[in-house]
Amino acid sequence: SSPYPLTYNPEATYSGADLLADLTAILRQERPDLVVIPHPVDEHPDHRALAAFARLALATLQEEDPVYRPDVLAYPIHSEQYPFPPRKGLNLGAMLLPPPALAQVSEGWVRLSLSEEDAVRKYLAIGAYRSQYATLRSLLEAFARANEVFVPVETAQPLVTLAEGEPFRPDT
Repeated sequence: SSPYPLTYNPEATYSGADLLADLTAILRQERPDLVVIPHPVDEHPDHRALAAFARLALATLQEEDPVYRPDVLAYPIHSEQYPFPPRKGLNLGAMLLPPPALAQVSEGWVRLSLSEEDAVRKYLAIGAYRSQYATLRSLLEAFARANEVFVPVETAQPLVTLAEGEPFRPDT
């Protein structure tokens, strides 16, 4: 279970089923018109898992209500050659571009400009990750830039049960 006091559902277990149930409940209640998730092919398994569960929760809701179609944007976190262009240390005025590895597999990247105040806020938030900041300071500070990048993604298609039977014997 979650050790955090502000957890959405303190009764939830640390499982995919409960994560999916909580995400679906939040989306059903709030019905956002924009959902922002980590990029589905992020190199970190936790980020990929969150993207997959969020897309599955959206697909579940869209199956219930086909009219509900929020925009879904993804942002890179861990990707080869990211942040791009590569710069170490603080560069609040520099622009951030999609990492080349993801730019090749995803189209339609959009840029959101940040005010100087927002860029400073982001820098301060990055510094709050004390356990990682101590060893990765120069890399983490390179993410505090004048913009953010996002790419539209499709929601997952609901899984359909085709038939009952033995999983490794298609004839059943």
